[in-house]
Amino acid sequence: MSKKSIDFDWKGLFILLLITTFYVVPVLSKFFAFMSTWTLGGKVGNVAFNQFVFSPVFNFGFLALHTGLSSGDNISTIVQTALKILPNALFISWLFWIPQTYITVTYVPGDMQLLFGSACGLVWNIILSFILSN
Repeated sequence: MSKKSIDFDWKGLFILLLITTFYVVPVLSKFFAFMSTWTLGGKVGNVAFNQFVFSPVFNFGFLALHTGLSSGDNISTIVQTALKILPNALFISWLFWIPQTYITVTYVPGDMQLLFGSACGLVWNIILSFILSN
């Protein structure tokens, strides 16, 4: 039985670090600051707005940035690729983040929500890496 070596994707890691630093963290920080003041529809309304209004736009931006930085393609190709990946990514995202978001806003104390969300984000990044590698 031969061992198959696994090459680590340093470029992919660097791209994800760039996107996280300059897109994910600033956008989500502003968005969640806004959401903490918005109470239309209560917790269920917040989760629905987060997942069905904000999430598609945010995820499209993420996928477009990832595609563009990974491939160097032109804008038209980047948009087409991101739009092709988006439906599956959103569906899987909803399976993960809707329960996570509801649990966070319902059961996790305010001072622990960032820690809980970060731990869940780590799990999500692993899931997302599988989505992007296919």
